[in-house]
Amino acid sequence: MSSFNSVLTAKISPLIEGQMPDFVQADHSKFVSFVRDYYKFLEAGELNLTTTIDYIAQETTSSNYILDESSKKIVTETGAGTLGKFTVGETITGGTSNATATVLIDDLTENKRLFISSQQKFIVGETVTGGTSSATGIITKYRGNPVQNIQQLMDYANPDNTTDAFLDQMLEQFVHVVPKTMASGTSKRDLIKNIKDLYAAKGTSEGHKLFMRLLFDEEADILYPNKFMLKPSAAEWITSTVMRTVAVTGSDGLDVTGQTITGQISGATAVVVDATIFAQGFITVTEFKLDTKQIKGTFIVDEIVTCASNTLDVTMKFTVGTFITSATVTNGGILYEKGQNISVATDDGGNGYADIEVEDVLGGSVDGVAIDAGGDNYRIGDVLTFASTETDIDLPAGVVSVVGGSFLLEDTVGDDDYLILEPSSVFGIVPLFGSLNGTDSIGTDAGGTILLERTATDGSDAGDYLIIDEVEASDYYGTDNDQIILEEKTLSGVDVGTITRALVTKTGGGLSKLPTISVTSSEGTGEDITALTSDIGKILSVKINDGGFNYSAAPKTTCEATFILKDVTGAYILGNSFTTHTGSVITFDTTNKTLRCTITDVENIEQETSGTINEFM
Repeated sequence: MSSFNSVLTAKISPLIEGQMPDFVQADHSKFVSFVRDYYKFLEAGELNLTTTIDYIAQETTSSNYILDESSKKIVTETGAGTLGKFTVGETITGGTSNATATVLIDDLTENKRLFISSQQKFIVGETVTGGTSSATGIITKYRGNPVQNIQQLMDYANPDNTTDAFLDQMLEQFVHVVPKTMASGTSKRDLIKNIKDLYAAKGTSEGHKLFMRLLFDEEADILYPNKFMLKPSAAEWITSTVMRTVAVTGSDGLDVTGQTITGQISGATAVVVDATIFAQGFITVTEFKLDTKQIKGTFIVDEIVTCASNTLDVTMKFTVGTFITSATVTNGGILYEKGQNISVATDDGGNGYADIEVEDVLGGSVDGVAIDAGGDNYRIGDVLTFASTETDIDLPAGVVSVVGGSFLLEDTVGDDDYLILEPSSVFGIVPLFGSLNGTDSIGTDAGGTILLERTATDGSDAGDYLIIDEVEASDYYGTDNDQIILEEKTLSGVDVGTITRALVTKTGGGLSKLPTISVTSSEGTGEDITALTSDIGKILSVKINDGGFNYSAAPKTTCEATFILKDVTGAYILGNSFTTHTGSVITFDTTNKTLRCTITDVENIEQETSGTINEFM
């Protein structure tokens, strides 16, 4: 089969004169020319363009142009003055399709179209360029000529041969599900020819890759979810069962994987799943991971366990040791942080390589405040403002409840035993509607009652008063241990408005660090108040990073102690030893007055060990 030729070669117009009778050609030459030109028109293609043509305009108010002798508008110089003036007879070429045609008639001035020799390969949207004029235009529509369409109709069924307009119809019919906007350079003709392969590969990795190339011109990596899928209950979840040993001379723990080990005293057996060898100080530890389902009996500390070698005809021997496997928090303390180290004592043996840290702490609340300095000019009801750098927390709230001091009892333990009110004293009698500011012009009756003009028509009750009811109300700032407050300036050395007590009205929650406190007051200055807590940073659980080796008993652990201090003078310096206690300074936060240190009075965490199989979490 010969290749398709998009150029119309079997034209009728050259045959018109030969088909006319001689008398018609002799007597009616114009008719012959008309018929010939009519068939030339039928054999021509119509190309609609978007282009720019500049005409020479007259200097008039309305839009008027300079015309030539044939009453056509004169354009400016082609190439430089106008970019869209094509020349009749020149060859135009498509920028994408590379299709060529000859300009037969230029009708751009009036109708933005060219009549050209037949060419079915032009593409809507491409730019055509004139070979002589260098004019350019963008194709908006191509209409094939009817003569060629009839002659080549059956050839248009092939995507390689059809016109661009027919190609769009094929895309609508066969590639309807594919977006119209595709990757740059995608051939519509090739897509239609191969769309069957895309549909056949739908749902496969190759189909997805082809689709990505089609839309984005990129190669896609296809990963099937079954390779990375977490299947609930698809496996049995168990903790690792581990035994730490010391190899007897000549034995290699890496050479016994898959073998059964046997205790020489206990007779217990287990299957080795994996083995790891590592050094801790002067001891080389061989750690066996055992198949929990195949453990029979109970191994004994310091007994010899034996198993066959995988590569040699010998028996391997190992001595069972002990290590830390779990920890129980008996007193979580306060103000600890996740990841904070916990020291493990070596008094009960051990190689000193145990590594334990704080795993989780409690997000707690504020349950009180300590007043280092009361400042001046504060008033009861001034608001305590709590601040923190943490997020997703509930900040506490509070108010100043006592200024100026209260009665301190003599000969009592401590310096905070005050004479307090009975619990019922936190209630008082208050007017239901308040009191008057004054009814007369000079305010002599301020706080008085409302005098009625009269209520009876005869005026007999003139002079009666409107009685305001009174109710029992709770003191907003009161608690069950409220103190008897002194008047200001009663105590020597206590200034007016000095804060001597503050009340936490809301404890907050979710705090892992102490918040800072300031007092919002119109006149007060100079206060220094610290938040107190009994549960912020309390240790909830610990994490064993390494259980160490050869502990004869559960070792003692020491956490760094954290204290909230009051009345601090001087400065605590890192590493300084205490003169009053055994210990030294680790850090001191001057903002929250928290001291972290090593000291004998610490929080203890009891460790658990086993003389048989040790489970290492």
